[in-house]
Amino acid sequence: MMNRVFLGWEEPVLAHSAKWLLSNFEDLSEVRVVVRGSRAGRRLLEKMAVEADRQKRPLFLPKIATIARIVDELFTAPSGLLPAAPELTQKLAWMEALCRLPQEKKSKLFQSPEGVGRNGQPELLLAQRLLTLRNELGGEGLSFAEVAQVMSRKLPEASEIEPERWELLEEVFGEVRNILGKAGWMDPADRRAVLAEKGNPQQVQVVLAGVVEIRPVFMKMLQRLSHPPQVLVFAPESEKEGFDEVGRLRPEFWAKRKAGLESGQIHAVVRSADQAARLAEMAKSWPGATLAVADEKAVAGIREALREEGMESHWA
Repeated sequence: MMNRVFLGWEEPVLAHSAKWLLSNFEDLSEVRVVVRGSRAGRRLLEKMAVEADRQKRPLFLPKIATIARIVDELFTAPSGLLPAAPELTQKLAWMEALCRLPQEKKSKLFQSPEGVGRNGQPELLLAQRLLTLRNELGGEGLSFAEVAQVMSRKLPEASEIEPERWELLEEVFGEVRNILGKAGWMDPADRRAVLAEKGNPQQVQVVLAGVVEIRPVFMKMLQRLSHPPQVLVFAPESEKEGFDEVGRLRPEFWAKRKAGLESGQIHAVVRSADQAARLAEMAKSWPGATLAVADEKAVAGIREALREEGMESHWA
């Protein structure tokens, strides 16, 4: 059972996380803090250093990382379990497996002539796409074959070739497994599934700081830990029904909540450039404002639009 800690929403997440960690642990060296992204991890470390200096106390640093980087370190692997293959190794294995496909099967995957260079290398592009897709499915505990079954059962109107294509991808992935295994590596999602079932949990304390999305395989691993994870929820306890056991939002609860936005506070735009221009125009009347951006990719365009309007900014 995980322990939820409701910290309210009066303070910024990272600053409040730093204070809570320092207040609840004298020695953080055996603590593993899970954050949403690597940038959040760096900022949390900075906040902890500043707060520790303010309190005039020593700081024994915790390990701070995203859940995908931390969970693999939470278990001692069973004897003989191969290490997780690095991303480049996985991509090369996918390329090799695609190149080994007979031409009649390959034609079912390559529906359009895309590639790199004059002669085209479709395996190069498709390998990266399939690696990304495999990581997504693996995190959800699904296989290509299971997707094919779902499509056949729930999407009968789909083209007949679609389920067949997914089944072919399962065959290709089988070859990827063989290639990785012969080289002394293992697919990371396969390895996590084994760790979740047979791994020996280490004696560490895990703290989830503002994490709002956790895949099923990671949930299974967290539930097997010797020490129940501490889940920091940045909302008052009066809103506890709106969060599940690991702090994720319950959509059905929040769907009933009014946003509180008045007419004229929502601005419809078409492109990211339009969004940046509109925001820069509005920011003229907001000196010293903090702008919350949902997509990191939009930051550069927004900063450029602000600069064109004579406003300097920094990415906090």
